Amino acid sequence: MHPYYGPSEALAGGRDSSWSGLVSMAAYLAFWAIAIPVTVKVLKPHLPPAAGGPAPDAAVGILRERYARGEITFGEFAEMRANLDRTAP
Repeated sequence: MHPYYGPSEALAGGRDSSWSGLVSMAAYLAFWAIAIPVTVKVLKPHLPPAAGGPAPDAAVGILRERYARGEITFGEFAEMRANLDRTAP
């Protein structure tokens, strides 16, 4: 047995205390198995979006703004959007 566990045997009244190490290890594993997913779930909405995603198309953004301001009708918006989607690389 590891020398670190020697004093715990004395505290356990001379009984074999190797089970306490297993219980302790299981408690640590259970703690981290719960703490890590909870922390990720709590912090994920506050993290910036991951880099490497598709960049927003500026032309479509301008087209949406024009439609929102009423400069173009929905039919014109749909037609222009289809044209942009066809010409996109």
